[in-house]
Amino acid sequence: MVRIDLFHPVERSVYGTATAMDILHVCLAALLFCAAAAAVFSVAVYALIWLAG
Repeated sequence: MVRIDLFHPVERSVYGTATAMDILHVCLAALLFCAAAAAVFSVAVYALIWLAG
């Protein structure tokens, strides 16, 4: 009996050996980083406005 795995094709995929879960983790990490950077930037701008006023 031959088992066929649709998530690991015989040919090399565009993404190399990365799985869908790996790509999802990278995207979530990028979104988390952007959210953290936006929060830090917002707090810094708020602090500067508060100090100037």
